[in-house]
Amino acid sequence: MPWLELGGFYGSNDSSRGEAALWVPLAQSHNSVLFGEARGKLFEDDMREGNFALGYRQMQANGWNLGLWGGYDIRESQFGNTFHQFAGGIEALSDRWDVRANAYLPLNDSETLFRSSTFTPTAAPIINLTGTSIGLTTTGITTTTMLDELALHGFDAEIGAKILSTPLDLTGPSHELRLYAGAFHFDHSDLPNSVSGPRVRAEWRMDDVIARWAGSRLTIEAEYSHDQLRDDRVEIGARLRLPFGDSGTRVASRSLTAQERRMSEGLERDTDVVTGTTTTSSSSASSITEAVEDAKTGVRFDRVARADGAADITTASTSAGANSLIIATGNINGAQELQGDQTLQGGGSTIQVRGVTSGIVVDFTAPGSRPAVTHDAYFGPVLAALSSNTHIAGLDLTGGGSNSNNFGIQVFSGSTNVHIDSVNVSNTNHVGIFLGFETSVAISNSLVQQTASHGIHIESNSSLTVSNTTIVDPVRSGIFVGTNSYLSATDIEMRNVGTDGLYFVLGGTARISGMTIENAGNRGIHVLHNTDLTLNESVLKGTFGGEGILASGSNITFSGAGNTVEPGTTFGNGFCNAAGVTGSLEFNIGNCP
Repeated sequence: MPWLELGGFYGSNDSSRGEAALWVPLAQSHNSVLFGEARGKLFEDDMREGNFALGYRQMQANGWNLGLWGGYDIRESQFGNTFHQFAGGIEALSDRWDVRANAYLPLNDSETLFRSSTFTPTAAPIINLTGTSIGLTTTGITTTTMLDELALHGFDAEIGAKILSTPLDLTGPSHELRLYAGAFHFDHSDLPNSVSGPRVRAEWRMDDVIARWAGSRLTIEAEYSHDQLRDDRVEIGARLRLPFGDSGTRVASRSLTAQERRMSEGLERDTDVVTGTTTTSSSSASSITEAVEDAKTGVRFDRVARADGAADITTASTSAGANSLIIATGNINGAQELQGDQTLQGGGSTIQVRGVTSGIVVDFTAPGSRPAVTHDAYFGPVLAALSSNTHIAGLDLTGGGSNSNNFGIQVFSGSTNVHIDSVNVSNTNHVGIFLGFETSVAISNSLVQQTASHGIHIESNSSLTVSNTTIVDPVRSGIFVGTNSYLSATDIEMRNVGTDGLYFVLGGTARISGMTIENAGNRGIHVLHNTDLTLNESVLKGTFGGEGILASGSNITFSGAGNTVEPGTTFGNGFCNAAGVTGSLEFNIGNCP
């Protein structure tokens, strides 16, 4: 008759579970039965499993029941993986003895839980420039580590014996004690060791435990097993079997022969799809190429364009668009324009680029020769930086001298994050480098010479950081600082200035260190109202037509020390004229004021 069995088990190593089993005879005769069994289990950590089997048993004249079964199992592991397997077994059951063997074959034997890759460089990264592409390539070793959950194939077997039982003619439930001993072996090619070991278990059975429910059974079970993967495992629990069907078909077990009772036994097999985890690593030579960006501006180079005598800077810049590197070489004539979010680099010059992913900074030297850009028309700059996030490096820019009215470089108003490096500007009939209103510019390692106006002109509300730069032979000031603008200057040199070395209009702020001014037609430094000047470690030398330092107006602040007036230096109107100034500039010949 069919039966339903409910059970609960406590297990060590997080193997506790609840389960339900349904056993149904599908076809039977006086000495055989074809049956189906379905079993569902719910483990700790949200593990679930279902076992579905079809079995056949036949009673033998010698008191043994011989059987075989085949089935399908599905398991959802604690890691969320789902495994499927075929299972099957053979059995021989008598009143006293149980002998059985089972085999298990997973259909999917592994699922990846975790995969990670680490890259170890074996050589310094290099820049790869190919056609219109540029990238940072690093060679090294890639190590891939994987953690896999494995479903193991294997078998188990056991032999058991009924040790004691109560006589069937007693009233109340009948009792049996059965002991079993067996072994199991499970394996996987990716496991370093197989899962093999002994298993022993004991069952105490109480048939007809519910007096009004014929055929009911309560089984109390304990089990112990050991293997290298799971170590010692202990399990203890209970199962309650309840036959169902018409009351006339439910027969008390004591009314059946011992051999008949054993025809409706549940299948005994491993309680779950056996799984394990393994970690594997593999290494291989590899290379990684990543995008690069200008280390100064942060502009990513998505493409590379070239400017030369055939295609000028304006054409290359306009065609390439934002996020481009323009490499200029050779002789280029006419006024040129550079769009925003671009870097213009002369051939043979070096800039620093940064890997977008790694953050590694390396030098990049552009191929080709240093470009000479000449513009001798009357109006317009030799090179115009039209917008923000631009970098100009490694160019020679020459104006038209007395035949023109042009700047060397003009940075348009509102442009910020503009960098000018290793640029030579000469022979302009106006300002060498002109910064428009509300700009932010850095100039380094450059030479400005022979300009018909200021060497560098900063319009109002702008900011300039200049370093390692020389200004020679400007007709007017070396650096002109507009209203409310900021100047930071380090290690700069001005020679043969036409008027004032530094000229500050209203409200300027300057932080200067390591400046040398040699020969000026008027003053070395001239500041007007509301100027804040800090001057350290700087030098005045040669001949000055006016004062060395002149402060004109009110609300002017001086500070700084370590400054020098070299011996033999002459001032047409005295070293210092700075009445009413707050603070002072310390020089070797005395303070100003």
